[in-house]
Amino acid sequence: LFSRSEESLQLPTKATMTTYFDDIAKDSSDLLNKGFPAGGSFKVSTELKTPNNISIASSAKRSFKKDKEVVDIVFEPKYTYAPYKFELNGKFTTGSEYSAGVNVKDLVLAGSKLAVTRTQIAGNGSTKAAVNVNNELVAVKTSVTLPDDNEENPIKANASLVATVSDGILVGGSVDFATGFDDGVTQDAVTTFGAKASFGNVAASYISGAKSELSASFYSVRDLVNYAAQFVYKPETKASAAVFGADYKYASDTSIKSKVTVAEGEFRTGVALTQTWTTSSKVTIAADINTLSLLGSNTGAAHSFGVEVKLL
Repeated sequence: LFSRSEESLQLPTKATMTTYFDDIAKDSSDLLNKGFPAGGSFKVSTELKTPNNISIASSAKRSFKKDKEVVDIVFEPKYTYAPYKFELNGKFTTGSEYSAGVNVKDLVLAGSKLAVTRTQIAGNGSTKAAVNVNNELVAVKTSVTLPDDNEENPIKANASLVATVSDGILVGGSVDFATGFDDGVTQDAVTTFGAKASFGNVAASYISGAKSELSASFYSVRDLVNYAAQFVYKPETKASAAVFGADYKYASDTSIKSKVTVAEGEFRTGVALTQTWTTSSKVTIAADINTLSLLGSNTGAAHSFGVEVKLL
């Protein structure tokens, strides 16, 4: 008497945008690489947002590079003017890196984004212009980076295209080009090609060039546990590596991540505990363990630990 047909209960679904080339297999990469602070690092980050569409993200990180203590402070302001989908953004660091940019969405057509960014790093300046287009069928990215001094730094160009073949199946390719430049030695222009394919939760990729790489990854989502695996082979050096990881939601405010990395001369275990301590803070405590050392071997880097505090 009170039943409804299935058809009447169906809700309209939002169209799924095609994934950009760089974002294929991003879920598995993030699970295996993010959220594992190590190397004696301690980081505090926060983001402030105002009612007039201004946000300021900032962070301070203490770490060690080549046994030298380094403190990096990053300040990233952003202003968004929603009616015209217009954004101004900047980045300022204690590491002599400064940038300012402007983004405009849907200016040419729906799903498009135009961006111009001016960057200064350690006295070397460059300007980057990019045009992206994203919809249900394709995702296109193009960019050109022009250095202030093209005799010391190369002009770089990138283009990538990803097409949705069918539901859950993506195929894409990319081209990176850098001009030769003269810094005392004449160098040849470098062109690098890439190819990726994604079949649901499985992805494969190939990158050509001096640092050529073959990789395959897997990502699985469950109610409480997410799993990921990645296999990498580098033809130039004949080196290979495998990483397996999981993210377990222990409670509504607590998650536990772990991963195992196996490579030539390396066997490492990473563990991380992330917990919301208060309504305004989230803390991650992690360890990078040299498993071979626990088994009596002297190879590989020593154990290390890291802490990250995010103020909400």
